[in-house]
Amino acid sequence: MTSDTDTVTGHCVCKAYTVTIPRPTQMNLCHCVDCRRWAGSMRYSAHVGAPADKVKLEGPKPRTHSVKGVDGENMIRACGLYIMPESRAEKGPSFFKAGAKLMFVGLFNPGDVPTPTMETFTKDMESWETTARGVNAFEKNGKF
Repeated sequence: MTSDTDTVTGHCVCKAYTVTIPRPTQMNLCHCVDCRRWAGSMRYSAHVGAPADKVKLEGPKPRTHSVKGVDGENMIRACGLYIMPESRAEKGPSFFKAGAKLMFVGLFNPGDVPTPTMETFTKDMESWETTARGVNAFEKNGKF
């Protein structure tokens, strides 16, 4: 069900953490190996994003895990799930710029996120995969 509010709220599996962000207008499907592993998927992880100052995270102090992956992202863990990478990219759409928070789409209810608008790291796709129809696709993080 789609809501008409200016924000969307989602939560982790155990509901210890809730996150509220401005209603997203873009969604990325990332095929990089790190994102696939974080999401536990052989295809991609799906993200929406928001400026860090517009993200409201509620719950106990989360644990932080830093990696030096392709984009060098910080991940906040909740109930065993990674829920919020922090972008360090200097280029890209506003939700990918340095300091933006990226939220995994699975935190939100169906209808609260847009259809995919881009796919990144398509060079890491399986040979049998194809990109979603109508999206901007980039072999790496790309020049958006």
